[in-house]
Amino acid sequence: MAVEFTCPMCSGTLRVGDGPPGRLVRCGGCLTLLKVPNAPPLDPQDDATTDALHTRVELLPVAHPVSNTPPVPAPKPTRRPLSPAPAQDAEDSSTPRGKGFWLSISLLAFGLGMCGCCGLAAVVLPPPEWQNHKWSHDKGGFKVDLPGEPQHDMANRVKVRPGREHKGVEGMFLWTRAENYIIAYRDLKDLPKSEDEFLDAEVEVITSDKHIIVQPIKRSEKIEVQGFPGREFEYEFKNGGVVTGRVILAGKRVYILVAGGQFTDSGTENVRRFLESFEITDPNLLAIVKKRADAKKQDDTKKKPRDDDPNED
Repeated sequence: MAVEFTCPMCSGTLRVGDGPPGRLVRCGGCLTLLKVPNAPPLDPQDDATTDALHTRVELLPVAHPVSNTPPVPAPKPTRRPLSPAPAQDAEDSSTPRGKGFWLSISLLAFGLGMCGCCGLAAVVLPPPEWQNHKWSHDKGGFKVDLPGEPQHDMANRVKVRPGREHKGVEGMFLWTRAENYIIAYRDLKDLPKSEDEFLDAEVEVITSDKHIIVQPIKRSEKIEVQGFPGREFEYEFKNGGVVTGRVILAGKRVYILVAGGQFTDSGTENVRRFLESFEITDPNLLAIVKKRADAKKQDDTKKKPRDDDPNED
């Protein structure tokens, strides 16, 4: 009689015909060699000649007899390594938004690295070698101390305001301390009606860029440079650095000096040396100062009472 049993490998139900138990058969589902167990035979009513049996045989794998050879062990199922499910961030990295995120992180790391290098250079490297540089009267007519050689691309570091285009921009960038030293100048068509109002307006325009300036005017006070009126002011960048500047009205010529950087603070020695070493050398402008001084001297002489004045008590 037929015997029915379960394949231990694929869990399929197998049916074999008459024969002694222990003989070798091959599973019709996974082709594994198996021994027929000593299982009770099927009920005679469940014979292969009935319609019910034919239906059941079609649904179940059939065990095929094999030659009397030693059993071959079934191959062990290969276990696939478990891999974690891809994170949402990994999916996002293939999108433009993900690439932009990593690009921003890279730029931030680069910027922090550059800031760290500049700060380290300011501490480790030796102090700069200051030099006095002079420009002829057709190029501004002034001289000033700089911590290095002048650079010819300083105009790219100055924002041009409408109606306030500079005639020339000189100075340098000290990379070891991330500091700018800039002298810009331009000539006016007419003398301003009020020197004080003109200078105050210049300071307000210079410190009005809200995109890069945290505190528009940190300090502003009246100064005098070689007899010419001016303003000294300070403002703070968003990167934390303090910039100190001066605006000087010399006749029809306006000089603008700014110095500072990311690691400078109010009263930094380098900035003070740069500003206080500035000197106008244009003979035409110096003539204006001399003329003003002579006129003032004459006025003082006229106002001073004479010793033989009969009206004097």
